[in-house]
Amino acid sequence: MKTVLGTKAVAAQEAIAALAADVRDPAELLEEVRLRVERVVPNVGGGWMLTDPRTVVPTSLVANGPHAELSRRFFEHELTVPDVNGFAELHRRGVAATSLGEATNGRPELSPRYRELQAPSGLGDEARVLFRTGEATWATTCVARAEDDAFFDEDELAWLRTIAPEVGRGLRRALASRPCEPAPIWAPGMVVLDEAGNVEYTTGEADRWLAHMPGAGPLHLHATVLAVAMQARAETLAAAPAHAAPAQARLRVDTGAWLYVHASALRDASGAPVRTAVMLEPADRAQLLPLLADVHGLTARERDVVELLLAGLPVEDVAGRLQISRHTVRDHVKAVFAKLGVASRAEMTARFLPELA
Repeated sequence: MKTVLGTKAVAAQEAIAALAADVRDPAELLEEVRLRVERVVPNVGGGWMLTDPRTVVPTSLVANGPHAELSRRFFEHELTVPDVNGFAELHRRGVAATSLGEATNGRPELSPRYRELQAPSGLGDEARVLFRTGEATWATTCVARAEDDAFFDEDELAWLRTIAPEVGRGLRRALASRPCEPAPIWAPGMVVLDEAGNVEYTTGEADRWLAHMPGAGPLHLHATVLAVAMQARAETLAAAPAHAAPAQARLRVDTGAWLYVHASALRDASGAPVRTAVMLEPADRAQLLPLLADVHGLTARERDVVELLLAGLPVEDVAGRLQISRHTVRDHVKAVFAKLGVASRAEMTARFLPELA
């Protein structure tokens, strides 16, 4: 690591590790990380977002640029235009940190984002970081430098790659530390957006859910709603970036329950997409189980065992279904109990399906 980073980088890394071990609020942890990254890797700002761990759709904007319109344009570009270093592609490839300069071999003008948004706004190189554990991405950031500043160098990117997994583990632990709560007895809601992404109609149920969604940020509409709507429209127009995630996300509302947000394009009589309907509804078993398996760090086989146990199968039937021994099933159950901090099947069920507890 360069002398220019030196003891400041070491101290920041140690502070981040300590925070990742202790902080139990994901947004608070990400904000603390942002402040320390700025001391080591200078930048003029950018976006810091919590994400759905599998679709990488933003679920909460922890920090964003001061200009709402510019933020929205960056947001729309990311979700609808194929470009260098798209978050969906970085997630698929398992990348922890990279920069526009690195990805283009020092020719950022190869990126439409740079030509159309960054350069006209006086911005230069951009670094992107994904805070991951395994195949799950819990948060992302993209930070920029001014157009006259040097590119992010190898040592800065190496340092970002070093802290990224620690932060990912901290975010996962923070989510796991708060048990899943039963969903409120609220009906699903709908928000209808026009072609420009402006709200045309909304139901009272949607308004209620929106009021309980965290981290709305400076955009005119919650980032998650806007993101899934943009993705659904892009998919319909066949304009979505390669490897784009489905137009859906799961996020925790302030009651402690999980919300499922998904969208579909609405077509006119000619088949053209003219509006987008976004649905907000309590996450059901199909959405919750894989999410909570990621939150609690379960392996693929442990997840298989849990799904069958939650379906009511006895250990013997689980063993037969998975073609493993009953002893192996019990070993997996012990490992799951240890990760969840529970001591019985009933307690495990309450963690994954609180409405049945």
